[in-house]
Amino acid sequence: MVAWKCDKDERVKLFLKKDLLRGIEPRLNPVSICGKPPQVGMGEFYLRHCLMLGTKVTKKSFLGYATSPLDVYPGVIDGQDLTACIEQIESNDYQDIFGHLYTITVQGVDYVSSGATRFPIRSLSPLTFLFNIKNAKDPESDFNFMINKIAANKPAFLQRISNILYEPKLKKLSPSTKNFDEWIERGRFFRGIEELAMPKLRKWFKNDKIWDWAIDPIDSYSKETKDIIDGLEDSNLKYAFSEHIKPPFCKLKGSALRVVLAEKLDEVLLSNNLDVVTDILGPANECLYEFVNQNLNSFVNITETWDKQIEATMGNIFHKVFPLYVQLIVSTINFYRKHNPYCAGSEVPIESFNEYYIGPKNYEYLSKATKNFKKGSGKVSFSRYNDYFRVYYGFELFKKVGDTLFVRFLR
Repeated sequence: MVAWKCDKDERVKLFLKKDLLRGIEPRLNPVSICGKPPQVGMGEFYLRHCLMLGTKVTKKSFLGYATSPLDVYPGVIDGQDLTACIEQIESNDYQDIFGHLYTITVQGVDYVSSGATRFPIRSLSPLTFLFNIKNAKDPESDFNFMINKIAANKPAFLQRISNILYEPKLKKLSPSTKNFDEWIERGRFFRGIEELAMPKLRKWFKNDKIWDWAIDPIDSYSKETKDIIDGLEDSNLKYAFSEHIKPPFCKLKGSALRVVLAEKLDEVLLSNNLDVVTDILGPANECLYEFVNQNLNSFVNITETWDKQIEATMGNIFHKVFPLYVQLIVSTINFYRKHNPYCAGSEVPIESFNEYYIGPKNYEYLSKATKNFKKGSGKVSFSRYNDYFRVYYGFELFKKVGDTLFVRFLR
């Protein structure tokens, strides 16, 4: 199921195994983040065997919306229990989506207010956020952009994250076939066995000994993770990751439990007198050790490579996302900061940057660049550029007096 006729990296296979089973108990469902190079064999798995939501997920498509109390349109996550895989979120919708997911991933339900009504969204889906490391073509589908957006909008959501795989050197996939028909058929067979075994799986997820084990702390995990992330200079990111290491770690243990039950699915179905301690919790503890090491290694990789990744992403955004007039505004503000004292919270009118501006003939004055910015940027674009400014450059633009632009320094 996780590696069909191909030589797949063992770390990838471990990461995928936890997502095989449908969601049963939201408090034990994994919520995972993966930063990876392309072509390591993950997207195809989620496409064939899970709920692949792909790119540009919006709050309307994901959560749903209403136009009136009688016209309610649920989102794609409503009523689902297959693992949902997301590769990109619309930049302006992070706060809304992660705000609702913060509740759904534990309670299995939350309420959306829209169209003068309030309606429930229910989901048992485990979640996986799948991002490339340093995506030159689309920085918004880049791992560090996503983490920074969560850190800026909903850092508490990192409490819900169970599994983190961040590895720039995962083995590139070498498939021996492009015919996936048999693989898809085996997936259907697995789902059939899972459906028959579901009543017994639910009993295991309600077992008292398993719950005692699930809420028991993981020795030294918080301390070891804290020691690693203390090496990060990015205070927002450090704070967000500090949310992740708050016990208990039910979802991380749930990941290990789900792997064991998936591997023993035939025995669960046949009621082969499985002993909860020997046959379930023993292997689950071994798998938990692997997941803990995977998380710790990922934090080490993030800490060691973060500054370089941020620098590369900033370059991609500057040259491939920003039009010329935005590039000129950003360069001018950065030039100003090098020569003037400022502090977080300072608000400076854009005219104060005139003497630091150097532009081409078609943008001879800063005022022409800012005029183009205000003219060419609708509400959505203005907000989108400000997202980049806040996350990567430490400032934001806003209108304070009439149509006058101001710069607010954030750090």
